Amino acid sequence: MLQVLKISSGLILLITFIGLNVAFSQRLNYSKISPWLGLDTEGLHIAGQLKIQPKLHFTANLGYLGFQRPLSVKLDSNSNLLIKPDIKRLHLDLGILYQPFKFPLLLSGGFKILPVQKMSLDLSTATGIKLDGFLISSEDFGLVKLGNQWRSVQPFLGLTWLRKRWQFELGCAYMGRPRLDIEYEGFLETTNLKTDILKIERNIRNYSFYPLLGFKWKIFKNNENPE
Repeated sequence: MLQVLKISSGLILLITFIGLNVAFSQRLNYSKISPWLGLDTEGLHIAGQLKIQPKLHFTANLGYLGFQRPLSVKLDSNSNLLIKPDIKRLHLDLGILYQPFKFPLLLSGGFKILPVQKMSLDLSTATGIKLDGFLISSEDFGLVKLGNQWRSVQPFLGLTWLRKRWQFELGCAYMGRPRLDIEYEGFLETTNLKTDILKIERNIRNYSFYPLLGFKWKIFKNNENPE
């Protein structure tokens, strides 16, 4: 599986490079650029598509996803767990759209560059936690910080269905192996959690694919679209 991913990533990089070379070696015709707004599993984004050949388009996409709203989880009638997430994902996507069929189904591929990538959770409790009759006070629980990091460059593949001024997209990105970072104090210091982090990373390595599902809307009409 890993070998297939490496070969696919190499092909995507080669095709993307060829598309960029063709696009910028010719005189740039701004009438062939169509701007889009989108919403998908990576948040909000703005994109541009440049027609290179009748069935080949270069795409650039800038998107952002953020979430920092605290959550309170009620464990029982007397205890609550406070979760403070800090999720930020700023990405620049460079890729191509290719239409091999007569109907408007396009193949997409390229790379995501993530200059900002953060996914962390702070866990604490003001009431303490009761588990199977065993009470952990808020002082003993302390503060637990969970963080996860993936590759800053991620290949992606997908399908795009075009309907006039709308695009519906389905695909996935390969994020690489996760790297966990856990900081804690209190009762967790008496456990073997630190030595188990590598085992946890191995167990979740199969969750390295990020699903891509969403749509784009063309800001204004342009005749140079892959329809």
